[in-house]
Amino acid sequence: MSEHKSDRKREMHVSIETEDGKTIWGIVFLNDDERLQDILNDERVFLPINTLIQRRKGTATGDQDEYKLTIIKKAFINKIEELQHDKRKYS
Repeated sequence: MSEHKSDRKREMHVSIETEDGKTIWGIVFLNDDERLQDILNDERVFLPINTLIQRRKGTATGDQDEYKLTIIKKAFINKIEELQHDKRKYS
């Protein structure tokens, strides 16, 4: 298991294109000093991602997206792109 300098995590919204051509939208968690390419190039074979399962707009408390934990094999990823949280491309 890798050791990290900080236990604090920050969210990064991503779009993932898989080998079979599907697109997955979700959130990866990074240490404060990590970049997306750092977690892609570390020793782990799998990457935990909170994947979007339902997008809800306009609820009384604001947007209430629903996520589930998904573990993806890194070798199955063709492309991963950081999304700006307020400009997410998924609907």
